Amino acid sequence: MSSPQTIRIGIIGTGVGIRTLVPGFLSTGRAEIVGISGSSPARANEHASRAGISRAFGSYKELIDSDDIDVVCVASPNVHHYEQAMYAISAGKHVLVEKPLGSCMAETLDLADRVRGYPKVAVVDHQLRFNPYLRAIGMLVKSGDVGEPYFMRLHQQSTGFSNRNAEWNWSFEAEQAGGVLLAMGSHLVDLIWFWLGNRKVYLCDCSIDPVIAERLDTLGVIRQVKASSFFAAHLTIEPWCTAHLSATAASVGEQRFDIDIYGTDGEIHFDLKDKLRFSSRKACGETESVQVAGVTDAERQNAVSIFKGSFVYFAPKIVDAVVSGNLAYLEEACKFEDAVRTQRVLDALRESGVKGTTVEVEQGYLSRAVV
Repeated sequence: MSSPQTIRIGIIGTGVGIRTLVPGFLSTGRAEIVGISGSSPARANEHASRAGISRAFGSYKELIDSDDIDVVCVASPNVHHYEQAMYAISAGKHVLVEKPLGSCMAETLDLADRVRGYPKVAVVDHQLRFNPYLRAIGMLVKSGDVGEPYFMRLHQQSTGFSNRNAEWNWSFEAEQAGGVLLAMGSHLVDLIWFWLGNRKVYLCDCSIDPVIAERLDTLGVIRQVKASSFFAAHLTIEPWCTAHLSATAASVGEQRFDIDIYGTDGEIHFDLKDKLRFSSRKACGETESVQVAGVTDAERQNAVSIFKGSFVYFAPKIVDAVVSGNLAYLEEACKFEDAVRTQRVLDALRESGVKGTTVEVEQGYLSRAVV
């Protein structure tokens, strides 16, 4: 029996939901995982048994309709986020949706419209906003210590799709909204908003590629991979800032998450090995380590990915908001309306990558330099 200070969680999806959300919520000591649903009842039963979750629901609607669940976590393949989040909102549940919120602008706009004035939690799982290192970067930017940022570079890499014999799944299917552009691009674009605020993106250029273009599906049939396993994007941001974002899930090297921010008065650098460093105009040519409080031992030692590790910081805020009814605990979380501007950029990047052209997102760009 749950206490009034314990929230009851239902998870839709048997991937990231089990790998990241379950341990994150359980680490708070104030959450109970009531059950999960999957692409089929058999899959839900299999994964519930593996994860030690007592109940497997036959469908996502059955899970959402359960009176035993306070918070619905939509962690299914991207193409299903819209319909499942809509159903959870209509049922009056607290809702956490994995990124991207929708597969296209129409879906994202509709969801954002439907939660205006919604009295319960409705947030996107951009957990990186709550990572102490990444929050410290935001504080350095907002304090003015770096001056005006003029160049940002964010790069993430993993080895998940480097195996040519990897089991065929929805992540390889563009029709299922798979690929790293949506999966990782949404995180990287969201960090720009988190650090810089609501600035215009004028222009987008993007390259996307499946890297391994053919794979065997579960029936042994060769299929063409259309979803991106790699992307590299170039954004022009007001007033005069350039951002280079890239991610690959087909790396054969070490896991990486690198950030470089160059400003008129300072520089910020972050990677998983050396963590956070800062250089100032006042000590030109020198770089100092920045000590950050509140970091878990697991993250300091890179025992978990930055994504799984960051949810540990986000989960207590969700619990606090649900238990107290005070949404101010999630003031810095990504709201559905925040996801609209991210979707606008993602759509432009996808268009640029497919057509091989520069896409104008907003008008008004003026260069300060003339060659």
